[in-house]
Amino acid sequence: MSQTGLTKQDSKIVKGSLSDIAAAKNIPLAEAILDVDYVALVDISYSMDELAGREGTASRWEQMVAALNNLQIQNPGKWLVVEFSTNVAPRPNGEPSKPNGSTNLSYGLDFVLPFDGFAQIFIISDGEPDNPEAALTAAMKFRSKLNVIAVGNAAGSEFLKTLAAATGGITIPIKEAQARLITDGIKLLMEAPNA
Repeated sequence: MSQTGLTKQDSKIVKGSLSDIAAAKNIPLAEAILDVDYVALVDISYSMDELAGREGTASRWEQMVAALNNLQIQNPGKWLVVEFSTNVAPRPNGEPSKPNGSTNLSYGLDFVLPFDGFAQIFIISDGEPDNPEAALTAAMKFRSKLNVIAVGNAAGSEFLKTLAAATGGITIPIKEAQARLITDGIKLLMEAPNA
């Protein structure tokens, strides 16, 4: 993996992503990151590969990726996508890796902590962290609210509600994990006063 968090197989660059904007403006990626208003901390653990909803034809991950693509197109250069599973990595190309590994949410939260106070932070997850206590401890380090889109089962949603509430944030549960619902949920949180 390179310093940018991209591997050679990551040739897709999402329209409106930080990599796309940096290339279009002919500026370094580090300079493009200075304009970020939103950080999407996204779960890419194996459980995100499950089908979304009872009659789903796409996985939670596929629906999340579609939503992230929409948000980056609508807000070019304003989103930093950061993925977490067993490891954590920024995804300046705008698209998270395929699902793999466990759910080390605390590691992901620690990674995005430097953006606290500078960008709104959104977590998209099915809420089944490896260590819930460590995730709550990491969340309590934030001065800003952590808003959550909880996709999938009720048990995960309950944990994510607790995590968001601990920071004064809001959780929007989306059981069917449809891209449109994820996008709409994040837009609601983006526009919420003091979000």
